[in-house]
Amino acid sequence: MKKTAILFPGQGSQYIGMGQALIEADQEAAALMEMAEEVSGFPLKKLCLEGPIEDLTRVLHLQPALTAINLICWQQLKKALPDLVPAYAGGHSLGEYSALQAAGVLSAEDTMAW
Repeated sequence: MKKTAILFPGQGSQYIGMGQALIEADQEAAALMEMAEEVSGFPLKKLCLEGPIEDLTRVLHLQPALTAINLICWQQLKKALPDLVPAYAGGHSLGEYSALQAAGVLSAEDTMAW
């Protein structure tokens, strides 16, 4: 029997342009980013897509920005593979919050509000 694990990255995996293709191509991804901006109070889309990297890598911005991108990637994976039920969800450091959302422990809104 195959088992699938979903792993989410933590700080250090950020880059300018992260999530751009998903946000621009999918309304649900764009809506999730909008929700993340509302909850965090930061211009996460602009920071992720345009930077500057000095502002994106500030912990205050980086943590909600990377969490939003992790949630968008999870959302897109579920859309692409609707029957996927991972046996495990884990994350490196900050990625653990995204793993909790993927495991159904937290809602997307609660994940962004931590």
